[in-house]
Amino acid sequence: MKWNSLVVLNLANNNFGGSFLTSIGSLTLLKSLHLYNNKFFGNLPSSLRNCEKLVIIDVAKNEFVGSIPSWIGHRFSSLMILNLHSNNFHGHIPKELCALTSLQILDLSHNKLSRGIPGCEKKISAMATKNNSNPNISFNHSNYYVGETLPLDSELLVIKGKALEYSTILHLVKCIDFSNNSLSGEIPKEVTNLQRLQSLNLSYNFFIGSIPENIGAMGSLESIDFSMNQLSGQIP
Repeated sequence: MKWNSLVVLNLANNNFGGSFLTSIGSLTLLKSLHLYNNKFFGNLPSSLRNCEKLVIIDVAKNEFVGSIPSWIGHRFSSLMILNLHSNNFHGHIPKELCALTSLQILDLSHNKLSRGIPGCEKKISAMATKNNSNPNISFNHSNYYVGETLPLDSELLVIKGKALEYSTILHLVKCIDFSNNSLSGEIPKEVTNLQRLQSLNLSYNFFIGSIPENIGAMGSLESIDFSMNQLSGQIP
């Protein structure tokens, strides 16, 4: 609570457990939060909404439960990475996440999410605008500490079936991973508006209907995985 100037908090790859500290809300200048691969459980603390400057939220591979808070979409206008994979989140994907116009990486895989995908993806302009590129995602922390040089941010992402760590080119990566949930309904046609998206993984769900016709117009796509669903019809 006394570290008001803290910009980066990285506790990844440890054995921390229990519910995460509610005092996180005191870190109002925090830009990067990494809790990857621990044993935190319970709900995400509501005090996290006070950290409005967050660019990266990575709480993957923990034991968090509850629904994905809708306030994430309202509070973090600069958020570029939201990584919640491999937890126990349930319920639906809140449509408020579409308000995160700077979002470049959205990983909700390996949870217990249900219902459909909100058809508002075109609002995520960082993935939809062809000429958009935001280098700030791999910010060098020397920007915040004169004379200090700390490592660039990095993320472990599964793309093309391989888990790779991205750091220096992290700002170029744009991907959505909703795999291994219980999502259903049709794949919304709005997803084809994400012209800068490079990887789309919807595998191991219960999607029905046909693949959106305009998916071939997504010129930046390098990887599509729709396997293990209940899709039908013709391949566009």
